Amino acid sequence: MSLQTTIPARRLSRRRRRTSGIWVLLMVGPGLLLFALFILWPLVSAVGNSFVQWDGLGPKVFVGFANYVQVFSTEKTWTDLGHTIFYAVGTAIAKIVLALLIALLVARATRGVSILRSVIFIPVLMSFVAVGLLWTFILGPNQGLLNSALGAIGLPSQTAWLGTPSLALYSVMGVDVWKWLGYHMVLFVAGLQSVRPELYEAAKVDGAGTVSSFFHITLPALRTMIGLNFIIAFAGALNVFDLVYVMTQGGPSGASDTVMTFMYRQAFNVQQYGFASALATILFFLVAIVTLIQIRFLRSDYNV
Repeated sequence: MSLQTTIPARRLSRRRRRTSGIWVLLMVGPGLLLFALFILWPLVSAVGNSFVQWDGLGPKVFVGFANYVQVFSTEKTWTDLGHTIFYAVGTAIAKIVLALLIALLVARATRGVSILRSVIFIPVLMSFVAVGLLWTFILGPNQGLLNSALGAIGLPSQTAWLGTPSLALYSVMGVDVWKWLGYHMVLFVAGLQSVRPELYEAAKVDGAGTVSSFFHITLPALRTMIGLNFIIAFAGALNVFDLVYVMTQGGPSGASDTVMTFMYRQAFNVQQYGFASALATILFFLVAIVTLIQIRFLRSDYNV
């Protein structure tokens, strides 16, 4: 091959790579722009505001780490952080257990499987505000559907589910589990479909029952899926705000307050945007660290 034919070929190759790069930029560019505007910029802005004192209108005054010192020295922060972690752990465990049980039932069902999946998945498609308003009506102390149903069967029917400090947080947690149950069920159904049927057949030949097959075949096969579900449920619940704000607004007496509702009031009710930004930054890094640790455990345990 002569030098005269090699040089045009190289130029053509460079031109193709340049054209390909332009097309990639055109395709990815809008998504990157939206990511920068709605995720990256708010994150950078929140971190920057956490080092200033600002009421949202006047000038910003740089105060260094004073907001972080105030966050960690405020007792309310630790109380609401405890509520948030309890909420995240409780709802994550409940979602995994119930979703796995329902997925097993759906996988064994022979009729009406599509209808059953759709009915269970419908709450996932509903907005948090709609779910919160719906369950606020259901859990109402006087004319609520739940109390009416309990009264119809002779049980106490005047319980203030959202107005009792010892019940408010649990009530919101139950609604959260109900909303996301279908999402985690679908993931488990996909995981169950990946388990080879011959494993169950071999276990049946060896005399293993349903319970033994579940603990020795199903659970080991779903370990990665269980870990993935826990990461999704736990990390999402750490950011809970909508349900709590719509159903209880953190009440009564702060019994259902979370870090997000506390942060919201500090920003928009008290106009302490620096304090609220410090809270948001701490929560962001907490979620990121927890997620990275869980992913690391998954990779080391399952060689992912």
